[in-house]
Amino acid sequence: MKKKLFIVLLSCLAISGCGETKKTIEEVSISSSDNKEEISSSDVSISNSSTDIDDSISLSSIEESSSLNEDSSSIEEIDDKDYYATINSPYDQVNIYGIVGETFDLSTINTKRVTSSNITYTSNGNDIEINGDKLKINKKGIYEIKAKADGNDLYKILLVVNDNENSRYDYPLDIDYSNGKVRNGNASNVTYDGDAITVNSPDSSVWTRVTYNLDKRLYSNYTVECDATILSINESSRWFGIIFNDQETNSNSYPYYQFDIRQKTSADNAIEITNVYGNDKYTYLYSGKWQQKVDGDLLKANEKVHMKIEVNGQDLVGTLNYLGVSNVIEAKRSNGSIGNFGFQASGCKIKFENIRVILDKNNILSSTAKTSDSLVDIDELAMYDKMKPSLISSATNYYDLICLHESCQQYYVVIKNDKCYDIYDNKMDESLNELIEYTRGFMIPNIQIEDEESLKYTAEILKSYAIADFAIYSHSGEILQKAKDIFGNARLGYIPTDVTKFDTYSDVAKVCREAGQYYANMVMLDSNIITKEANNKATSLGYTLVANAKDGKDYSLLDGALDGCKLILAKATRDSVSQANLLFDDTVFDYDDSNTNLTNQTHSLLSIPVSTGHRGAGTNGSSISEEANALPENTIPSFEYAYNHGAQAIELDIHMTIDGKLAIIHDDNTSAYSTTTLTVRNSTLKALQSIPLKLGSKNEYTNNIHIPSLEEFFEYFHQEKYKDKAVVIEIKDTKYETGVAAINLAKSMYDGYWYDRITFISFGDTTISKIKAYDPSIQSSYLNTVYRTSNAEYWSSFDTYLSKGIGLASQYTNIDDNSIQESNARGQIYWLWTFGPGDYAKLASQIFAGNRAFTTNYIDAFGSNKYKLVADDNITISSGSSKKISATSKAYDGTSNNEDDIEIIILSNNAKANKNVITRTGDGTIYAIYKLKTKWYLNASQQMYTNMVIYSDIVAIH
Repeated sequence: MKKKLFIVLLSCLAISGCGETKKTIEEVSISSSDNKEEISSSDVSISNSSTDIDDSISLSSIEESSSLNEDSSSIEEIDDKDYYATINSPYDQVNIYGIVGETFDLSTINTKRVTSSNITYTSNGNDIEINGDKLKINKKGIYEIKAKADGNDLYKILLVVNDNENSRYDYPLDIDYSNGKVRNGNASNVTYDGDAITVNSPDSSVWTRVTYNLDKRLYSNYTVECDATILSINESSRWFGIIFNDQETNSNSYPYYQFDIRQKTSADNAIEITNVYGNDKYTYLYSGKWQQKVDGDLLKANEKVHMKIEVNGQDLVGTLNYLGVSNVIEAKRSNGSIGNFGFQASGCKIKFENIRVILDKNNILSSTAKTSDSLVDIDELAMYDKMKPSLISSATNYYDLICLHESCQQYYVVIKNDKCYDIYDNKMDESLNELIEYTRGFMIPNIQIEDEESLKYTAEILKSYAIADFAIYSHSGEILQKAKDIFGNARLGYIPTDVTKFDTYSDVAKVCREAGQYYANMVMLDSNIITKEANNKATSLGYTLVANAKDGKDYSLLDGALDGCKLILAKATRDSVSQANLLFDDTVFDYDDSNTNLTNQTHSLLSIPVSTGHRGAGTNGSSISEEANALPENTIPSFEYAYNHGAQAIELDIHMTIDGKLAIIHDDNTSAYSTTTLTVRNSTLKALQSIPLKLGSKNEYTNNIHIPSLEEFFEYFHQEKYKDKAVVIEIKDTKYETGVAAINLAKSMYDGYWYDRITFISFGDTTISKIKAYDPSIQSSYLNTVYRTSNAEYWSSFDTYLSKGIGLASQYTNIDDNSIQESNARGQIYWLWTFGPGDYAKLASQIFAGNRAFTTNYIDAFGSNKYKLVADDNITISSGSSKKISATSKAYDGTSNNEDDIEIIILSNNAKANKNVITRTGDGTIYAIYKLKTKWYLNASQQMYTNMVIYSDIVAIH
């Protein structure tokens, strides 16, 4: 109700001006809850007196009991205290871990941000006593306590009580291991002996899993550990491990995680953490070989291992101890830790015993807010239709944030300590706490932070409200890295300084690679520095440029849009608002899709799509060109054809040969391309290059074209005419070492010329994760198990991939138009593959939806349709005179064509235009854009086309 009311209010606004205490816990973890409370709090102060604590609880990292002797009746004195926990929102929950007979002082909970005086406490049980600020515990169990003031719920306390000091952080309720829920396999395959559980899976066709519920009120993180004894091995490929949920329902549905030990027949033995987020939709978050003191197979009958999985904040830490050697792997998770845990096996029989569930003693503060309620549906207000950019508004209060456009769904604030500022350092009227409370779930926060104290404050607020949909910007790489460590899934934006040249690949790569070092996928620049060409280069490297239009002077907001930026930040001034209104005026920018016949549609192309030639000119026999089809795929002539016919990038596949060279070939053997069959990994590069190759789709073979090496590719295309070209390298053998070798080769040749032009893709999830860790500056993208046709799938893919700074290279059929718009608004790029000659309608739809990177088999048709407008921007028109403007449309292959039907749109109020004739009506600089409507072909036969409108940059006429 509050959210809907707030939207109505915003829509109606007119634009007017557009002593000794317990140790403080510095970082807290947030989980989500089904038990969301609709709470309103008053902005009033608290006045509590603190007295000495008798029999104080030794909680979390607090080592000793202490006394509170000072009078804390004033806010100033409260600010000087060191609190057990600080409450930021009514969703906060304080977790207290105690033992029977202890007393806790509730005045050590700081409520100054959300409450007033006269706090009262109510409990759901009779086994605890509350006397003023004193809380006494009489019996083991889990208790809920509500803190209220002036009739409003302020926060919750979850009191977790155990029997003795040694068990203080143990799960406090006895788990009946003989009453597990068998989720997969037959119930007869799970047997019990006291607290020991035996899980049997006859073979991998029916794996067996048994789970146990945790109390849903426990929002804390936890550790599950056990001993696992291998009773029998039922097949050569087998695995077993611990399963645990990360969801808001206490059930067995997706998503869930599993920490497994695996013996594989086709890969190295491994310990793995896997995120399973749908039927046949999963990814290995991390996988590593186990260390052994002895040679041979780890998974032997009658051997025992000790397993432990720690679920802490955004981190997952799995430990396997075998023969006294600890193997540790770490991964990132997404949501809270509610749900269940259990054990599973496939192809083996395992006995799990000595099971212990331990609560995280450092988890003092969590949240009852539901993460799902913070996720913004960008399409909710039907704003971001087709190619339009997402606007980010900066203002001095939340009432003005909406003024940039009637349905702006993003805002930007700078945080200094605990104060909010807009981008011009004007202090905002509201705190971040208030902004989040009133915009949660329908506006995306973009927050700039430059120091650790501000980052700590921001983390407290965002975690209190369980905000998952947000971006952090900074000039400081150190702050971005700390933000990544704290949040795990934050979208990061880098703000470079002193960027004066941003044109060549070296210029663009220098800034983007610097951002990537800090896992930032967005780079914010002044809009007057960005050009269409520079934006295109950043896209080809996997980075999103954010145009900072500042106060909108000199049409800077519109300039950012014309440069193809999908994210534009501006202060909500009159100048910015007028440009936003113009941008969303369909009489100027055509976004028509009312007719399904492409021939009759008119669309604006504000950004240049990155066109990538699949294996060069296309997979053998797939192109629409006979000339291209006669060229063997993944060869120098095929790459050359693609580059010369409009491809900005080509995609190629690499394998490591037996002599450590990088061969460019798709399959792991040559049978599909030659009369000679060689296995790549067992062959030398010289042997591979000596065999005849099939001439594309023809049944003919030649020795004049050979399988190239990556080094040969770098060497051949180091030419001036290819200086604006890029390359997408697929690690086809999915070996980490192959990717590292490619990176080092690119760095070593021509002073890193090709290092400035490469991105990586792979079906190997773990390989790409390791490559990203090896060199975070290089954009690396997953090819596998990527879906995005619903919001739930979007956040699954975000948590699994994008939150790690890793892009998505998805099959285009798995991505819909709405997902493209949602992703663009969050600074994320999809590299869609692979379009063939019959897919032009889908290709057009996704281009018009705003996607910017495509891999295609018919590059010769696709690549010829990229144009820019060149106009004389140094024209002087005397007052009252008319001037016919000469403008040229130029294809990106360099071909120029004079066009008579260029239309001029006057932006300033000192001139008027009739097509390409300008008449001055007043003094001053005339600002205009040139508009060209042209046919945009989607196949070589020209049977289908769409009308495409392209625009110049803003032209200043003096």
